Amino acid sequence: MEEGEKNTRYYHTFAIAKKRSNQILQIAREDGTLESNQESFHEIMEKFFLSKWSKRSCNLKDWPKFKISDCIHEDMANILRSDFTKEELKVTLKSMDSNKSPGADGANAYFCKNYWCIVQEATWNAIEEFYKTGRMPEKWKETVVVLIPKIQNAKECSKFRPICLCQTVYKLAAGMILNRFKNCLPKVISEYQGAFVLGRSISDNCFIAQEIISKMKSSVAKPGYFLLKLDMEHAYDSMCWETLNQVMKLTHFLGKLIQLIMQCVSYPKFSIVINGKRTKWINAQCVFRQGCPLSPSLFILCFDLLSKALYGNNDQLGMRIATNVEKITHLLFADDVLVVAKAYSKNVRTLKKILKNYCGWTGQAINSQKSMVLYGKKVTKKRRRKLNKIMGFKEVKELNYLGIKLALRRLKAKDYNITIDKAMSRLNSWGERWLSLAGRILLIKRPYSNMISYQVAHSLIPKSILMKIDKICRNFLWHNENGNQGMHYIAWPTLCLPTCLGGFGIQGASERH
Repeated sequence: MEEGEKNTRYYHTFAIAKKRSNQILQIAREDGTLESNQESFHEIMEKFFLSKWSKRSCNLKDWPKFKISDCIHEDMANILRSDFTKEELKVTLKSMDSNKSPGADGANAYFCKNYWCIVQEATWNAIEEFYKTGRMPEKWKETVVVLIPKIQNAKECSKFRPICLCQTVYKLAAGMILNRFKNCLPKVISEYQGAFVLGRSISDNCFIAQEIISKMKSSVAKPGYFLLKLDMEHAYDSMCWETLNQVMKLTHFLGKLIQLIMQCVSYPKFSIVINGKRTKWINAQCVFRQGCPLSPSLFILCFDLLSKALYGNNDQLGMRIATNVEKITHLLFADDVLVVAKAYSKNVRTLKKILKNYCGWTGQAINSQKSMVLYGKKVTKKRRRKLNKIMGFKEVKELNYLGIKLALRRLKAKDYNITIDKAMSRLNSWGERWLSLAGRILLIKRPYSNMISYQVAHSLIPKSILMKIDKICRNFLWHNENGNQGMHYIAWPTLCLPTCLGGFGIQGASERH
């Protein structure tokens, strides 16, 4: 709307339709029966999330060893030790998205930025008091939760993702702490973790995963390899706070910093929004809030326990994708896990033991229904049946990892039909007949183009598919209001030229091949 569209009735109608589609009309009870009474929704959701966020037991013994090289050294400690300043508060506020939904306080970052001259002193005094005393006001921990359906027409409580709307003053305090220690993460987090660490990219994981698949295709070594994709059940919602506390101590975080972080993380209160109405407050005993600035970094800090345990057994697990290179045992991107090893029974048993220990250390659980295993070409059917029985995960011929399809066979054009379907649904969801030409161009250039760019950057997509995608864009751009295909007034190659050369800066899919 900032570039090309007016605040028209269409946008209001679109927003209303989207709001209606997010309405919860039915919820399944524990016994599977569907409840349609709106008044009962609160009771069902409260019971589910109270159980989900209840205290979990975790084993704080027999952990993998933390090497000195993986801990915070003295230079980093000196940075973490210094007092917080008003300048850091301003930097944190400036980095916050102005239009994020507000929490229980009703004020977002836009309000603070526009009235900073009025609220600056009071905000700084409150945050400074928290840093000095090490005690966070209970009101700051009151968090509104909105439920985002993972699938269309979700009815089961587990099919909703809880997104936390934290208060602005809390996000400022937590953001300042994050800015202090995020530069330490590349030092303390394993290189196998590609998410939320400065200097690391999702592309690294995608390309390495494809190299693993290529090796599984070409390797003639017996008995072959297996690639296991793990799905963690409610990853953020089940991490124990005691685990985080001990991990930070073993990583040599400063005592004062640990105290501040634990105050931010522990014992929040939640009120869930269901169809516009909030439930009563729920006291959580374990959870990393999705929406808290600290949660992603703290999660991978704890998740690195799995990385240390897997790497510690690289004599049994792992694969060398080339000569004279280090073994790759696993890949992590947040809670997305790939593990590769030779298809021996002892390797599978070792892996099962590691996963069991990790779940005991953190309170997490593995979703056996969504986890899957892919075997290399040299693994016999008899061996596959034997290993499947030990692992308990389903066997697949191909799998998706970070949006990229991995398969032992050569991918064909039909494998990318889903990309075309996504492209069409992304554009058609807006209704081309109601958008101006400028609005259509903007839609093609931004969210749509970014989606295609990711696929092209990480996959060898056939040119025929890319040409189909370009055709979808052209038809969307020149479509008439009466539903007919309109005249193409400007050639597609011209539209794809930079604006300085007379084009519109559209990145054609086929041009990136």
